[in-house]
Amino acid sequence: MQLKPTDKNNGLIYESDFVNGTRQGNYKSYSANGTVDYENNYYSGYANGVEKTFDDAGNLKLAEEYVFGTEYGKSTRYFVNKSKIFEYNRVNGDVE
Repeated sequence: MQLKPTDKNNGLIYESDFVNGTRQGNYKSYSANGTVDYENNYYSGYANGVEKTFDDAGNLKLAEEYVFGTEYGKSTRYFVNKSKIFEYNRVNGDVE
C-alpha cells in the first residue's frame, strides 16, 4: 500500500510504501514549497540504501549509506555550491 498524505493546501507531505504496516521501499518527504527534502529506501522498516537530505532549492546537502537501519559506508556533506564539505566512512555506525 502506498501512502501520500497532503497538507491543508493539498501539498504532498510524503509518499511511502508499506507492507503489512511496515515501511518498505521508497520514501520521500517534501518541504512546504513542494521540493523533495528527504529520500531513502526502506527494507522491513529499516533505512537501507543511500539516505539523501536536500535544501529548499533541491540541492543535495547530505548523503549517507545505511544497511538495515545502521549507518554503514560513505557519508558526504555538501556546500550549497555542490562541492563537498567532508566525507567519511562508517562501519556499524562508527566513524572509521
